[in-house]
Amino acid sequence: MDQDKRRIIIQEIKYWKASRLLPVHYCDFLLNLYGGKIEAAASSQPETAKSLGSGRSAAYWVLGLGSIAIFFIIAINFNAFPLPMQILSGGIFILLFLFLGIKAVKRNIAAAYLSLGAGCFLLLLLGEWILIQQGLDDAALMIGYLMICTLLWTMLGMILRLGFLQFCGWTGLLFVYSWLLAGLMDPLYTWLLQLAWIVWAGLFIALGWLVRERNRSMTRVFFIMGLLSWIAPEIMAAAAGAADPAIEAVTETYLPQAVLIGKILVTGVILYIIRNIWTEWVV
Repeated sequence: MDQDKRRIIIQEIKYWKASRLLPVHYCDFLLNLYGGKIEAAASSQPETAKSLGSGRSAAYWVLGLGSIAIFFIIAINFNAFPLPMQILSGGIFILLFLFLGIKAVKRNIAAAYLSLGAGCFLLLLLGEWILIQQGLDDAALMIGYLMICTLLWTMLGMILRLGFLQFCGWTGLLFVYSWLLAGLMDPLYTWLLQLAWIVWAGLFIALGWLVRERNRSMTRVFFIMGLLSWIAPEIMAAAAGAADPAIEAVTETYLPQAVLIGKILVTGVILYIIRNIWTEWVV
C-alpha cells in the first residue's frame, strides 16, 4: 500500500479511537494491521497511565485511611501497652510522618508541613508523656528532652530548607536558654539578663546576614530570632511576674513594660531608616 494512503488511514483510525467511534482495542488492532504499531502503543499510553494513576490514588487512600485507623486504635489503648511497646509503636508513627513529609517537600509544601509537623509534635508529646508516666517528671529532664527535640527540628528544617520548622526549633532552644537563665539569675531582671540576650540577638542578625545569598528562608528565621532575642528579657520578666506572685511587687514598677515599649519604638525607627538594606536580604 502506498505510504500516503497508509498514513491517511492511520490518522483516520486514530480519529475513530479518540472520538470513541469504534472500540479502543479494535482501533489498536487496525493500527497494528496497517503497520502502525508504534502509533498504537503511543496512543494507548494515556489510557494506561490514567488507569495506573487511578489505581495508585486508590492505594494511597486505602493506606492513609488504614494508617489513621491504626493510629487511633493505638492512641486509645496506649496506656495499656508496656513501655517497649509504647516506644516502638510511637516511633513507627513518628518515622512514618517524617518520611512522608520529607517525600512531599518538593511536590506539596502544605502536605509536607502537615506531615512533618505531626511527626515533630508527636516526638515531643510522646517523649514527655513517657517521662511523666515513668515518674521522671523532673523539670531538668523534661527541659533536656525538649532541647533534644528542638535541635532535631532545627537541623531538619535547615536540611529541608523549611523556615517554619527552623523557627519552631530555634524558638524551643531559646525557651530552654531562658529557663537556664531564670535558674541562674536572682534577681532576674537586671543588666546581666539584657547582656545575655543582646549577645544572641547580635549573633542571629550576623548569621542571617552571612547566609543571605545562600538560603533566604534561613535568613528570615535568623532575622526574626534576632528580634525576639532583643525583647526576650522583658518577655521573661512578664512571664516570671505572672507565674510567681512573690515577685509581683517588682513587676508592678512597670519597668519591664516601659523598656519593652521603648525597644519596640527604637527598633521600628531603626528598621524604617535602614529599610533599603535589610529588606534586600530578608523580604
